[in-house]
Amino acid sequence: MGSSKSYPLIFWGNLMVRLTFKKEMVERLKRELALVEKLNNLHLYKITTCLLLIQEGEKFSTIAKQLNICCRTVYNWFKNIYCPWFFVVTWKTLQRSRAQTPLK
Repeated sequence: MGSSKSYPLIFWGNLMVRLTFKKEMVERLKRELALVEKLNNLHLYKITTCLLLIQEGEKFSTIAKQLNICCRTVYNWFKNIYCPWFFVVTWKTLQRSRAQTPLK
């Protein structure tokens, strides 16, 4: 099991989320970044760099300025890439805990 590192809380509406990126995920993002540079794909370069900067704990507004995109784009990329996985894992965990809880 790879090591993981916690980063500051991200406020998402009324939710506070503490992101944790596993070492394997960071390594994969770095490999993807190298591939995207070879392909000369600016859009994918920005998305991959955005995720790596989120992993480093940068503020969304700082990432937006650095990549010359609007802050809403950073939130949308985060939401579209991180949130589906988060909700699948949360749903499976909820289902597992319900299965273990005896009915009254």
